Amino acid sequence: MTKKLRPKGLLSSTKKLFQGKRARLADDIAPSQPFILVWSQPGSSETSATPYPGETSPPNEVAIQSIVPLDCGTDVCNANRQPTAPLRFSVTVEEEDEHESDSDERGESQDEEGEDNDSDAPPNPYAPSSRQKASCDQHGRHAQQAIYDRENPPQVTETCPRCSASLDHGANAPGALYRCDDCVFSSPQCRDCLLQTHTTHPFDRIAVWDEHAQTWSRYTLAQLGYRGIVKMSVRFCQCSPCASPTAQLIEAGLWPATWKRPRTAMTLGVMDTYRMLSRQAQISVDDFVRHLERLTNDVLPDKVSDRYREFNNTSRQYDHLRRCCEYDASVGEQLERGELCLLCPACPQPGVNMRPGWDKRLPQYQYLDALHASIDGNFHLSLKDRDTDPLDIALTAGAGYFVHEDDFKKFMAKAKKPAKECNQFGAMGQGKYKGKVSGIIGISCRHMFMLPHSIVDLVRAEQYMFVDFAVLSALQRYLKLLLLFTTYDINCQYMIRLRKRLEDYGVVLEELDSIDSAEIPDIIARVGKYHLSMHTRECRYKFSLHTLPGACMSDGEILERVWAITNGVSLRTKEMSAGHRHDVLDGHFEDMNQHRLHVLVDELVHKHKQAVKHLVDLEKYMSGIEGSIGATHVAQWRAEETEYLTAVVDITKHKNLYNPYEPQADIALTTKDIIEQMAEEHIQASDVQGMECVAALEDALALLETRRQLRTQIERFDGSADERLLLSSRVDRWYAEATRVAEDLASTVGACVEVATAGVPPAERGEGFPLQHPSNDKAHKVTEAPAPPACDRGSAKGKRTRGDSELSAMSARLDSAPILLPSDYHSQVRSHDAMANLAKMELRLREGQANDALEHLRVHLTTQMSLADHKTHGSGTAHNTAMDKRIHGKRDAIERAKYAYRLARHAMLVLGMTKEQRKKYRQLKDDDCKAFVLVDEELRAGDSQRRPTWIWGDFTYMDKLDEGKIKLFITHSVKVHWLRQNALRARWKEEVLIRREEMYRTLESFQYSVALWDERARTHEVGGRQGRSAFAQR
Repeated sequence: MTKKLRPKGLLSSTKKLFQGKRARLADDIAPSQPFILVWSQPGSSETSATPYPGETSPPNEVAIQSIVPLDCGTDVCNANRQPTAPLRFSVTVEEEDEHESDSDERGESQDEEGEDNDSDAPPNPYAPSSRQKASCDQHGRHAQQAIYDRENPPQVTETCPRCSASLDHGANAPGALYRCDDCVFSSPQCRDCLLQTHTTHPFDRIAVWDEHAQTWSRYTLAQLGYRGIVKMSVRFCQCSPCASPTAQLIEAGLWPATWKRPRTAMTLGVMDTYRMLSRQAQISVDDFVRHLERLTNDVLPDKVSDRYREFNNTSRQYDHLRRCCEYDASVGEQLERGELCLLCPACPQPGVNMRPGWDKRLPQYQYLDALHASIDGNFHLSLKDRDTDPLDIALTAGAGYFVHEDDFKKFMAKAKKPAKECNQFGAMGQGKYKGKVSGIIGISCRHMFMLPHSIVDLVRAEQYMFVDFAVLSALQRYLKLLLLFTTYDINCQYMIRLRKRLEDYGVVLEELDSIDSAEIPDIIARVGKYHLSMHTRECRYKFSLHTLPGACMSDGEILERVWAITNGVSLRTKEMSAGHRHDVLDGHFEDMNQHRLHVLVDELVHKHKQAVKHLVDLEKYMSGIEGSIGATHVAQWRAEETEYLTAVVDITKHKNLYNPYEPQADIALTTKDIIEQMAEEHIQASDVQGMECVAALEDALALLETRRQLRTQIERFDGSADERLLLSSRVDRWYAEATRVAEDLASTVGACVEVATAGVPPAERGEGFPLQHPSNDKAHKVTEAPAPPACDRGSAKGKRTRGDSELSAMSARLDSAPILLPSDYHSQVRSHDAMANLAKMELRLREGQANDALEHLRVHLTTQMSLADHKTHGSGTAHNTAMDKRIHGKRDAIERAKYAYRLARHAMLVLGMTKEQRKKYRQLKDDDCKAFVLVDEELRAGDSQRRPTWIWGDFTYMDKLDEGKIKLFITHSVKVHWLRQNALRARWKEEVLIRREEMYRTLESFQYSVALWDERARTHEVGGRQGRSAFAQR
């Protein structure tokens, strides 16, 4: 008979991941299975009744460690009790929750509707409040009564209900009634019956009926005992062929605390329970032992024997042995490098899961076969400077996720320390961290799998030597690859002289057993998206994951997520000895890798679908804007982009590299630029009057802004008399300037207004004529002018009791100099031919104002986010107060920029915006105040999954502009936008392709593991190691 291949060892826990979820990768999803309850009994044909054809042990099964017969009236603890299979509910955890919640929700919903039929909206049955209310009101009393019923006295106290033997009374009498609190449907019985049915269950919790106290009391019997910490008499078999006492204990399901003369033992169930709790809930040994003590005696736990020391040593030994079993490694023998580590099945492993001919790929596709890794330090996982065993070494030394300790010590002692190349960036070179170990440096792949031999202990700070050894040690199994991608907070400095440092280490590295070669593949260095904003402008674009080819859609902050998972264990590990700390951290990294393995297939499928969707949307958007831009511009920009991408991947060419992804600073368009262009147009046309109008309008707009600022200062003034005098002098200067500008407007704009006014018959003049009126605006579908921001409408901090009249006089003086622009007049005046040119002039100036306001809005939004981020990097009242003040100031600046844009747009609406202008200058809502990304400072998390804002959509107007600075500005802005969107399109294309490649490698890895464990099982079977072979078959 041909043996069916199936995953073994660690992959046994992912059997359904491989066999069931593999169908998803092939787009063949199996139907969901129904809920089936299986009573698994020895010798019964029902043991194969499972919703999973061909399998006897469904995934995620829920086991109750006792077998119950179908006849609930019969005691489970019968006289002929034999070791039985556990009761199993053949249903996945997800399916069980779903069925249970559905039934509960239906019942709760009906009950709640009956209670409150008058309500317009019945309570949500899914809400926690509804569930808890139903639990108390409808089910609580019944459940409470059921608990009390368990404490009912036995119905028969004279004879044993099981064997009918006569009973004596009293808690210490041999004929008292007992019950088992751990057996299902346990009924009272005599001592003999209980002993007979518990020969294989010596650790069940037993209660005895105390006739005098009329209650069930816990009863400690040497033969029975109960869970917790208990003293028991044990007699080992002394026959010559028998195994050693420790082996006898293990065979009986007990783990010895010592190996020569064991005096303490733990059940394997307790060991497995703590092993899982320590990883999942990060429970310490002390907490778990105290739990056992309270379980033994919750009233006086201090009276229970303290077994902390024994359990602490034992749990470490047991965990190491279990890991060795899971990897088919022999305890006590020299372990191979990384032998106790789980590799990522989606990452490239030469000779295991890569496509044939992978080394012949075109250079632009080599990223598909590259290792994408992330490097980072963690100062939470430190070690205190306390007295511990200096000789303690990790049981997993050389085989886990930490580097080879002896080689690392030799390297640090003999290697020449490199010169400092980074000026106090982050933790580099800052000696504020204390203790024997200040933290760790780790390396993980892009799928959150920690790499074997990639973790080193830090002393005081993050130094290049520590990182160099971690990188070199982790990359030993990937030396055959052609390309590597690394992400590190300080890659901009770290990668510059990496190969030079490795050359300097050469002689020392040759002496290390764990280092085969220092010739590592080519590396493309990147900086994570979160940390990129903290770098200088000259650095950001050279290491950005947004633009680097082959970066795909990774954020480069993988290890930040890893640290968030593992930091909880730091409170335990910092108190341990050095070796014990390494073993515990190794176990947690291993457990995290296993969790990642379980969800990897679903994640790959989801990420691939997501990438395809975003790529389709972006292709559609890019096709539209490229059609409006024109093929000539696109071809020119693409050639420039190709030249840049060829150079940026080589760090030696970074020195004078030009950044095409940001507009040049000298081409930004402002109101001043527009004014200069308009003046130039009038000069060329010898239009002296036009030049005077432009100058007058420019001065008027500047004075209006100054008046707004002065009015705000007056309304919020609470200063001294000297400061009031200074403010009054500023108002006087403004008034003098406003008088001059009003005269200029009267000579330029006033003449046109008189002509326009005369052209409107008195009978046809509207309300408020000749000035603008709200009713007139409403008739032309122009909304009211925006109100000033709240920050400019506030009052002084306290009540002003002196100088109020002076401040009122200042406000009146500001209003006494009317500055009237074309937009301030009635529509009948504005629409007259005499006012046409003036209206166009103001419209263009208002357009410049809108551009200025949008630019200020983008800058302030970005700097506000930067300030909020900087606030999180400090602490203390002084720091937070200063940062809050700056952030508050930025919020006011944002509100003023929004107001300035809305005011300019309102004036443009009054003057008559063109159709093209309405498309470009849309209504600005608060939700729309998100900066269009033109510079790296404006990048935000999630931008790669969002489409551009309304400001940039149609660029057909670009080529219609006349030559000059305005056209140059528009062209460069569109170019930057296209380059960034094209880079985003390239990243999504890469993401689609690499996800497909990762799915292929995952399947190949699973197939390889199946064959590997089958071969191991056959080897052990041939060698007569039946138990080891069976373990490999799991």
